[in-house]
Amino acid sequence: MSPRLKKRSKRRVTLGVVAIFVGAFVLHRNRVNEQSEPTHAYLFGNDSSANLVSEELTPYLHGVASFQELCPHFYEAYHPTHRRAVLAAVSEASARFAVEDELLLAMMAAESNCKAHLRSRRGAVGLMQLMPSTAKWLGVENPFSVRENILGAAKYLAYLRNKFGGNITLAVAAYNSGPVAVKRHGALPPYPETRNYVKKVLSYYERLQGNVATKSA
Repeated sequence: MSPRLKKRSKRRVTLGVVAIFVGAFVLHRNRVNEQSEPTHAYLFGNDSSANLVSEELTPYLHGVASFQELCPHFYEAYHPTHRRAVLAAVSEASARFAVEDELLLAMMAAESNCKAHLRSRRGAVGLMQLMPSTAKWLGVENPFSVRENILGAAKYLAYLRNKFGGNITLAVAAYNSGPVAVKRHGALPPYPETRNYVKKVLSYYERLQGNVATKSA
């Protein structure tokens, strides 16, 4: 074979290998996209009969101004049935783990902007952005499930609150940066991300607590 033909042959082989790698990358990307956008049935389930919303949260089904401002996606993208599924999970989690409804909603708004399909670059998933390792430790089988995600987050938050003597600020900080960091510093960690997160959650929490006062007045 002449040098020219050998050169052409090598070029074809190289192009073939590149094409294989590109094809594999596209296939992988498509699979990731499919995983990052699960179906509504996968997120919300199919059993609407169990979606019982507490009296305190019922107004959120139709729109509470403060929550609409914090989480417009909740009202713009979700069917009323899906909104009910989310709020029913919050009601259940609040009753089971003694975590305030408004605190869970505030964290949901800060974590995911109420986007149940969200997957972060770090791998955190769902409304409450549970990390896979944390979800597994909590016994959450499907972290994309709205109900399991919220229940798992509430269970974790209750654990953190007890760990730090009922201090909500430290519990929220630990939810973001991990309990080891909070314990090591003995206070709110000096990380800008964590400090901004805590400030946002507590600000949202205070705004949503205003709804409690309005409803009880």
